[in-house]
Amino acid sequence: MIYRSDKETDRQACSNPLALIQLAACAILIGTISGCGPTGSQPDYGDISLIKVKGVITLNGLPAKRAEVRFVNDDLTFSSGVTDDAGAYRLMFDSRTSGITAGSKVVQVYTHRVSSEVAELEPTSLASDSNAEPTVIPACYGQASSKVVVVSEGDALIDVALTSDCQ
Repeated sequence: MIYRSDKETDRQACSNPLALIQLAACAILIGTISGCGPTGSQPDYGDISLIKVKGVITLNGLPAKRAEVRFVNDDLTFSSGVTDDAGAYRLMFDSRTSGITAGSKVVQVYTHRVSSEVAELEPTSLASDSNAEPTVIPACYGQASSKVVVVSEGDALIDVALTSDCQ
């Protein structure tokens, strides 16, 4: 198919209000879908009081290596982190901001696997020892976890001890 344009056809298209509305709607839709907006902008968490939480996760007294940790709120939102080979974690509110809001949280811990692509992108202690096997966490500490901690004001050190028998 060959598309031809002449001045008369162009003039007709521009004078058709329906065509202009459709064109504007498409431009808005494309801008919305593509995420047009200020690049590099970060959400403003100024109204949220975030508490920096870190600690160590152990399973049967040994460090829970490369485990995914979530502290879950009543509304099912959560802050999360991944343990290193010593079981140490730091909770992140999002990918750039550390912390969590105060209150009672359900602790969920999952076996975490880091792909080699992610390890190359994330220069952390996890990435530096990508051959270390993650600790296998019992399913009782996952979504159905009954492990609860209370996060209080001020920076917090919260160590979580898990057992294979889920007690």
